[in-house]
Amino acid sequence: MKPKIRIEIFGKANRRLLEDFLSEKYEISEAEFDLLIIDEFTLKMRREEVEKIRSGTFLPVLLVARERLEEEVWELVDEVIMIPIQKAELLKRVEALLRARMQAIELEKHSKMLELELGALFESIGNPVLIISPNFEIIYANRKTKELLEAIGIRDPVGLKCHKVFHGKDQPVEICPVNAMLKSGKTETREMEVQALGGSFVVTTTPIFEEGKLKKIIHIAVDVSPLREAEKELRSLFSEISRLNELLRIIYRVNRQMVKKHDFEEVLSDLVGELSKLGECCLTSNKERYCVRQAIESNEIFRGCSEECEFYAEHKDKQVIAYPLKTNSDMGVLLFISERLRESEFELIKTLLEDIEFVKEKLKLEKEKIRLLEQLQKNIDEIAYLVDGIRNPLAVIFAYTELFADENFRQRIYEQISKIDEIISKLDVAWIESEKIRNALTK
Repeated sequence: MKPKIRIEIFGKANRRLLEDFLSEKYEISEAEFDLLIIDEFTLKMRREEVEKIRSGTFLPVLLVARERLEEEVWELVDEVIMIPIQKAELLKRVEALLRARMQAIELEKHSKMLELELGALFESIGNPVLIISPNFEIIYANRKTKELLEAIGIRDPVGLKCHKVFHGKDQPVEICPVNAMLKSGKTETREMEVQALGGSFVVTTTPIFEEGKLKKIIHIAVDVSPLREAEKELRSLFSEISRLNELLRIIYRVNRQMVKKHDFEEVLSDLVGELSKLGECCLTSNKERYCVRQAIESNEIFRGCSEECEFYAEHKDKQVIAYPLKTNSDMGVLLFISERLRESEFELIKTLLEDIEFVKEKLKLEKEKIRLLEQLQKNIDEIAYLVDGIRNPLAVIFAYTELFADENFRQRIYEQISKIDEIISKLDVAWIESEKIRNALTK
């Protein structure tokens, strides 16, 4: 197919000469054309039409001029040939301009193919993709973007300002990567909260330049909300593990002191000191505090904070544990206040507090054991004293019987002395057994 040329020359004779000469090689056309040949007079008359021609795909304009041109004319034409026209020079200029025209058409086809391929690629991407203008107007939105926006009642975002759609703002938000890209002229990436979509996104903006001017911006967002939630959960887990480790260390230290100490008040003092490392901890019997009153009245652990408590505003976001505890003859509460505890942490603290009750009973039994050992020692000493106290007078009786009593009376006395001696022997055995028991209990 021959290239098409449109000739707009005011003089009919000159126009006909050009048409006759060029029609041998090219098709002369009034409708579609690949090259416009025009003179100065017609260019002035049809300036707006020429400007419109030059706004689209490259379509060359060859000006036929008689004299030197003004600078502004070059904004409307691509080449100039001076009258009188040399045929060889004319053909050379026409061929050069038509080659440029054919190349432009091929480039436009290639560009459209790339746009179609790029569009298909964007549509297949599972993340929101936009193409926006330098003034933040949405030119294109892929399928994923439309799905997300339709869920919040926006059916067609094209033509709308992106900051209005995604952030509900009349102006771009400060952290927007488009702002940074407009300043740097390079690809920019930012992580930001997108209010409309209710999540965290990593947004990358890439500038598209045409002839050195910014024409479009590719805007790709990747939803990182699940990742941030996972990070948050992981930090929370690490925090819990750290607190659990600290709690286990406290339990270990308290248990060691429980074994060493023999005074319950000292054990309580150690416990309060250790728990104070995790929060507020004290022993109190102040029933004006709601949690203290509830723990004492129910004689059970109380967990929580009531609006009836005067400290509600201070402690409503904290963990309050009130554990009823009897010290000596007074009923009080071990009060522990800390940041919110997970259930696993609470169970450990609860177990530790229950261990205190066990220690209290254990120390109570130990005191009773000491008292009984002391009483047993007294009994042993008393038995030894009684045995000695009986044997000595018995020996005297035996001696007097030998000296003064007749045979019949002496025999009767000996029988009674033997019975007493048997009883004393049994007391000796009891004394020895008691010594063994005392030694075993002492160990």
